[in-house]
Amino acid sequence: MIDSSRTSFYSRKIQHALAALSLVPLLALAGCPGTGTTDPPPDDNGGGGTTVGVTAEIISPSTPFGVSVVDPPISVLYNLPETATDVEGFFIPVLDASSNSIAIDDSQVVAINLLAGSGNFFNFDPQEAGVGFYRVGVSYVLNGVSLSIESSAVVQVQGSPDPIFIRPDPEATVSVVQGTDVEISFDARDPQDQVQWRLFLLTQAEFDTMDEVAADVLGTPLAIGLGNVGTLTLVTDDLDPGRYHLGVSATDSGFSIAETVARGESSRIVTIPNATTSTPIIDILP
Repeated sequence: MIDSSRTSFYSRKIQHALAALSLVPLLALAGCPGTGTTDPPPDDNGGGGTTVGVTAEIISPSTPFGVSVVDPPISVLYNLPETATDVEGFFIPVLDASSNSIAIDDSQVVAINLLAGSGNFFNFDPQEAGVGFYRVGVSYVLNGVSLSIESSAVVQVQGSPDPIFIRPDPEATVSVVQGTDVEISFDARDPQDQVQWRLFLLTQAEFDTMDEVAADVLGTPLAIGLGNVGTLTLVTDDLDPGRYHLGVSATDSGFSIAETVARGESSRIVTIPNATTSTPIIDILP
């Protein structure tokens, strides 16, 4: 058997955002990454000096990073002048991960009626955006002028694993006499080839109830490993005669299947067989 082994992504991004709030805020010009507009300071009528206004800026994300298309929504933190109105959050598809990457499509509004002021946020949902590269931003009206700010950082939404069996044919039922070896191979088809998997065998009874069982304890484990392609020779000597279903679970969470389940991130695991993807059936004959 092949043995192999992320803090919560959401928590890590919030921590980064809070650090950015207290340490190094990035400035962004309206309509492009970098700097932004500022509320004019109030008149000083001898009341102890002027007050600095709030600068329009996307605080987080501040550095490029990648997420899976099945990851939960990400918080986009921003500051806006208190007098800003008509505040909306958006994302815009861009060509690649570079900070000056050009837009390749129109922006898409994902949040409306947002708050002005400091320390506000809206959610960017990778599943809604789909696979690709994105900057996130906020549009608003200030003193009757329509303005917008975008993140300097690009978020890459990466495809999730989409496993299939290669041998035996996933649509096939293979009948072998007990003691006959069966060659197995599959492809987890993770676009980044950063995937961990668990190969398993289900009895017919286990197959009928698999939706009720966690991915890390499904069936009889055959192997665990890393990378898209897996192969195994199934030795059937100790298998009782009957019908069996091959299965595989795959995740790009950065952790094993068992660790991903333990972290409460089962949504990041793709398991077959499922409603849309068949797997090979093996009938063991006496």
